[in-house]
Amino acid sequence: MKASKNAERAADTARHRALRFVRFTTAVGLFLLLAIFVAACSKSEDAGVPLLDSGVFGFDSEPTYWIDDHRVMFVGWLGDKPRAREKGKRQTSENILIWDTELNEVFVHRESAWSLCYYDGFVRYLTGDPSLEAIPQRRLMTGRLGEEQTTQPKPITKENKQVRRQSKIDCRVWELSDAFAETYWKPLASAHGLLDLGPLQRDRKNPPEVTLKSLDGHLIRRLPMPWNYVSRVAYYEFRRAYLVQTSTHGFQPDHLESGCWPYWWIRPDGTSVQSCLRYGPWAGPGSMWLVGTAVGPVVISHNVEGARAVGDAGAYLVMDSTHVKLAAGLVWSPSVSQDGCKIAFLHSPGTMPKAAETDYWVGLKSVNLCSLVG
Repeated sequence: MKASKNAERAADTARHRALRFVRFTTAVGLFLLLAIFVAACSKSEDAGVPLLDSGVFGFDSEPTYWIDDHRVMFVGWLGDKPRAREKGKRQTSENILIWDTELNEVFVHRESAWSLCYYDGFVRYLTGDPSLEAIPQRRLMTGRLGEEQTTQPKPITKENKQVRRQSKIDCRVWELSDAFAETYWKPLASAHGLLDLGPLQRDRKNPPEVTLKSLDGHLIRRLPMPWNYVSRVAYYEFRRAYLVQTSTHGFQPDHLESGCWPYWWIRPDGTSVQSCLRYGPWAGPGSMWLVGTAVGPVVISHNVEGARAVGDAGAYLVMDSTHVKLAAGLVWSPSVSQDGCKIAFLHSPGTMPKAAETDYWVGLKSVNLCSLVG
């Protein structure tokens, strides 16, 4: 009888041990599956979507421009990385390049040229020796693309800079009347006028309004945004409107409270529409700005974690209730094709693209957003 009970206890013990082993292995299996799933999701998020790579390096301080729906003009250089980066020296291989995204080939438009600006077929850039010692030998080239000629500009000085300014929209240098000498203003395309942000001397009790004016000072329309919400202004051909964003400092306490980071679309006649960017991984302490596309806004975030961790930095396509991470890392100089579908930008997958240990610089890449959403 005693032997029988001992046998039953041994059998029960074996069953319990077997059950515990099954439970343990099941838990381990589920844990591993969860880990694999999380890793896969993280990898997908970090990798972004497939980008078309030009294979050419650019300068993060220079803009990019779409000439049409498949060609991008930018400042870059050809050749391998070690030759392109000479420690302690300024780059001497800067060129105006044109990337055909359909052929995925890069063509040289002008050698030894930089400080590029392009708008509606008009191009402006400097050419010559880029060293500081050779400033007198530099030449300003302006004109229709492919027909540029040497230009002798009237210089912008400390005395006239308030009424004489180069527009980043249409690349022309404007000279306004002295009526604007004591005014904050942002140039648009010359045919569309300027944004008047009020007098230089502010009255805090009576904040100035923002107005759209012609170059001769004629009022076109009063605008709804506060003057201190006009930070970056960019024109988009596909919408025939300007995108005005509030700042480059990301979400501030009042934005967090309202859950809305406001921006505006303004047409040349002054009619406007306010939109709202919702909170997301782009809303950290790093700099942030918007790019308008036909699919939705693209947010460029420099929300890195320290000097070496990418964190949430990257480019995000934001739609109604979701977002797509286009690229992880640091992104500069975004531009959009005339149809609003394609975006090009300079991209560095890390946080220190110019550090010796990384041995890479920023490369020009693009993606067709309309193809992502069908």
